[in-house]
Amino acid sequence: MAGKFTAVAINGSPHQGFGNTGQMVAMLRAALATHGCELEEIYLSDLHIEYCTGCAMCLTKGSCWISDDHRALVQKLISADSIILASPVYFFHVTAQMKTFVDRSLGFGHRPLGTWKPGLAVSVSAGCGETSTVQYLGHVMRSFGAYCVGHLTAIAVAPGQFLGKDAVEMRASDLSRDLAAAVTEKRRSYVLSIHILPLFA
Repeated sequence: MAGKFTAVAINGSPHQGFGNTGQMVAMLRAALATHGCELEEIYLSDLHIEYCTGCAMCLTKGSCWISDDHRALVQKLISADSIILASPVYFFHVTAQMKTFVDRSLGFGHRPLGTWKPGLAVSVSAGCGETSTVQYLGHVMRSFGAYCVGHLTAIAVAPGQFLGKDAVEMRASDLSRDLAAAVTEKRRSYVLSIHILPLFA
């Protein structure tokens, strides 16, 4: 493959260095490297991102008034050729770190970017919720002008103890190939609408 492309992975796990979500992103990193992709992984637990206050200023003014790491992080997603959203499941859904980041991205939810570049969604659980979580993350990435090429899920109770690890690694390799092809072939997917819940609910 000629040239390089970039992928930015946002990891919602607080278990940097040993967590299963990070290990799954590492599977993608190794496979993407063979296709000429440089993957940058960012842990939300390393950043300072405040809660959304539901003030709607991002809708009326175009940006959030809160000064923290959220704006720079979103710019990384916008600048990347592809994005990966990853989160473990602790209680049927994404982690608190990922949900805080998503809620602060409300303005993009109402005015999604129109680039429709490819992305991947990643989630792992101890046996419940990983499928619905990647579906949610795939929906969220539309706000950042991306569409989901595929989902990488796994079940693991302890670090590194994936159920059917060989199959997970094979799936990561296949998805990396699909993501690389989508980028290099400039595939685009057009989403007609995004449904947002009432702001002041």
